[in-house]
Amino acid sequence: MSNDYADGASSSLNKTITEIMEYIDDDGQRAPADLRRFMHGKIAEVSKWWALEGFYLGHRESYRALKNDAEVPATLEFEYGEAQLAPGVYESLTLTSRIRRT
Repeated sequence: MSNDYADGASSSLNKTITEIMEYIDDDGQRAPADLRRFMHGKIAEVSKWWALEGFYLGHRESYRALKNDAEVPATLEFEYGEAQLAPGVYESLTLTSRIRRT
């Protein structure tokens, strides 16, 4: 006897996992079980990618400002443009970071 609700939920999670894996260009193995935990791991990979992207952008912009003006301004701004934040989710981003002096 099949549980239609469980089958539907499993199918939905599998579709979401497929979208996330396509978004991060991951051709790796699929989860044999515990789809939710597997999906959370893929979401963590997306978060890590965006954190690294922000770090690299900040580093490049700081270096560019230092090279051009011989100092790093207290506020850095970067026009990222149209970014795909998640499968099917696009947003125009302007990134601003103010240095907190301690």
